[in-house]
Amino acid sequence: MSDWLSPNPTDITDPLERIKMKSSEDLNIIIDETLMKDENFSLAYGQIVRKEEMQRQFEEKTGAKWQYCGVIAAYSELSFREINPCLRSPHYRCDREYAYKFKELLNEALDQMGHMNDTTVCRNERHVEKDETHQWFKDHIGCSITYPAFTSTSQKWQPVEYRNMFRIRTKEINSNARNIIPVMEIFQAERAKNENEILFKSPTTFSIDTVTQEAIHLSESDPIKESLVLTNQYWRFTDEELRQSHEQ
Repeated sequence: MSDWLSPNPTDITDPLERIKMKSSEDLNIIIDETLMKDENFSLAYGQIVRKEEMQRQFEEKTGAKWQYCGVIAAYSELSFREINPCLRSPHYRCDREYAYKFKELLNEALDQMGHMNDTTVCRNERHVEKDETHQWFKDHIGCSITYPAFTSTSQKWQPVEYRNMFRIRTKEINSNARNIIPVMEIFQAERAKNENEILFKSPTTFSIDTVTQEAIHLSESDPIKESLVLTNQYWRFTDEELRQSHEQ
């Protein structure tokens, strides 16, 4: 494995943060009353509800309640397809109550996973307008951008034809990038091995460092008011419109 891909996860979040986490009873109520109404979520999470051994393994390996691990697994399995477009734009037609409750629980779950501080991860983004989006990033070198949704990345460099490739450097401390591999190794071992998924919390801010033909290079940074919010089809909006997304 090359140096730039070498992981550097720290220990799980400070134990004091656990105090903020919900009880198993509260989690069950929220999940049953809101999240399980969604078909994609219920398909993935339902597999875990029926497997007490998997629940035990989650808690032993991560130190987090199995329900939180289940939320991570459901996101990575299918739910990312609907929650992320919803979080990117207030105009996208979706169940807002579901999306915001999912976001709340998933961020809490990620807070209990290991930080991926001071390392480089990779990402590919599928766009019909690949050249147009690549040029957009080239035109915005030096700018701050914010991904309002969750951002999936990998420890592996896996170029995909017709997709823009990203190399992302995480913050030296307190990165929003969290290691969900321990959860996925239990839920879907083969997929975990192939993907090595590292997931950024929602939202996360980056700076655009350089753009080459091979990859777009980003660095995780602190949020600022002037950051451009990458909504759905962000390349079609003016910079001022993207900045105004902070207010919506």
